[in-house]
Amino acid sequence: MVSGCITKEETFSVGVKRLWKVSAAEDHIYLPKIAPTHIASVDVEGSGGAGTIKKMNFTSAVPGVTFFKSRVLVLDEANYVFKFEAIEGGKIGERFKSQVFAYKFEAAGENSCVVKLKVEYDTIGDKPLDAEEEKLLLERSFKIFKKAEEHLLANPGVVA
Repeated sequence: MVSGCITKEETFSVGVKRLWKVSAAEDHIYLPKIAPTHIASVDVEGSGGAGTIKKMNFTSAVPGVTFFKSRVLVLDEANYVFKFEAIEGGKIGERFKSQVFAYKFEAAGENSCVVKLKVEYDTIGDKPLDAEEEKLLLERSFKIFKKAEEHLLANPGVVA
């Protein structure tokens, strides 16, 4: 097992409250609408806060992965912090023993924000992630935020 930690931050052209709501606080409602070609549905067990289990079910457009199940660790609406651990699906059990994703949303202006991501992981086996695997993990993690940004810009009345 190899433990690692990678980080990335990206700026988005929508306000922090709007992006927070559709991609963290109420992601189970909005993600299937934002990315219907990739996300079929999101099943939720719990109230949405810490301890909630979310299962994201993918369409056939996502090769090799049918679902991703996670447990919410932190959903801090006052400070815009969203943290969850992968518990099943995705690459858990194949490449990763564990993964924890921590997102911090920060206002960068009235209509922009920065999302900072920290991913902590343990691999299966003694092979560390190479640079390409790290890049793909971070890009996939931010892909949904780009989709959310596009959706919010195209639909200014959503989460206004």
